Amino acid sequence: PSSEVIPSSSHKWTIPLDVEQGKLWLGSSNSCSDSFFKDFDIEYAVNLGAGDTQSSVAQNIKLPISNSSDIGSSNTMAILEKIHNALQNGKSVYVHSDGDSSRPTALALAYLMAQGLSLSSARAKLREIAGGPQNAQQLRIDEQNFLHAQLEAFERSATSRIGQ
Repeated sequence: PSSEVIPSSSHKWTIPLDVEQGKLWLGSSNSCSDSFFKDFDIEYAVNLGAGDTQSSVAQNIKLPISNSSDIGSSNTMAILEKIHNALQNGKSVYVHSDGDSSRPTALALAYLMAQGLSLSSARAKLREIAGGPQNAQQLRIDEQNFLHAQLEAFERSATSRIGQ
């Protein structure tokens, strides 16, 4: 995979992941711009934070994930289906949050799990497509943060599948 961190400043980060025929970008909210979305043919900008993303290029999707939000909710599954369809059609999707990489990484793991992978297999796959240990560390793939219990519950859900 041709994944490398595109740095901007200490608070901006972007990591492209080759998934399906498209590219799933994970990054910070302050890396979002119409020129970035145009340059990388980004169809959806999925905002997992509290702030708003304004773009005339990408379709904006708001999905705030918090301690009380359920990654396996029907709203999340509908968004994972949109992401899946865009990637299957060779488009790119940018998943971002106001803070660290926990939320974008959790949604990427949920996406891989919704395709039938276990949580541990999804973590291994994400490590593989992250493009190296530095990117995997930036994504905090193996960290057991506040979303870990939600990902474990998502894994146990037999209805959490897309593309079927």
